[in-house]
Amino acid sequence: MSNHWGRAANCKWRLVPTSSNSQRIKVGFARWSDFYPDNDYEKLYFIEVDYATATVHFNHKQSAGFTSNKVLRTAPETTKLIKQIRSLLEETAWAKYLKEDNIDLLRKAIIDELIGTNKSFMEIRKGFM
Repeated sequence: MSNHWGRAANCKWRLVPTSSNSQRIKVGFARWSDFYPDNDYEKLYFIEVDYATATVHFNHKQSAGFTSNKVLRTAPETTKLIKQIRSLLEETAWAKYLKEDNIDLLRKAIIDELIGTNKSFMEIRKGFM
């Protein structure tokens, strides 16, 4: 039982929100086989974005959703990129001076390239100027 979810020692976990778990304290269960190795130097994580809900999350390369075409990153790289993607999903100032009129298409194109390559936001943004 916990009132927080996130990282502790070398463990990361998240609570998937549902309408039935809106209370502050949560109870969870995980089998030992559900835990994956974690450290800050191996490329273990890939990022997925749900554009319908404007959410972004990471998954471990040993999870069921991993395919070889996904770009893997270290934990610090993943954290940094998730923050940047959340900013792109929530804000519009970054799109100033870019050619595309439809910001939703532009947002998706940039984010897809961010998670599908190792290019920086600035490199990708230059392609749209």
